[in-house]
Amino acid sequence: GEDCSWCFGGGKWYLAPGLMISPKVSPLLKLALNAFRLDEYDLNIFNSVGPMAITKASKLVPRNTFQILDRDFFYPVNYQEAAELFKKDPRI
Repeated sequence: GEDCSWCFGGGKWYLAPGLMISPKVSPLLKLALNAFRLDEYDLNIFNSVGPMAITKASKLVPRNTFQILDRDFFYPVNYQEAAELFKKDPRI
């Protein structure tokens, strides 16, 4: 696939805002929320609000104002491999 122009690491990864903790006043979240415009929201584009908004905003605030935890902290198993955990063992 094509590289993501707004992503990190040469277009390979982005921030997923599914789980965030923030003080009431956060420059990162304020920028991300201000980037969301209802008149530009496209239901057919996954990254039109969440990951795109938070990743772009994170590039505009000082890095020491937020912390990014490693993916494995939240997702110990890759989502593409998770289905294997639920398959019935053929030996049983």
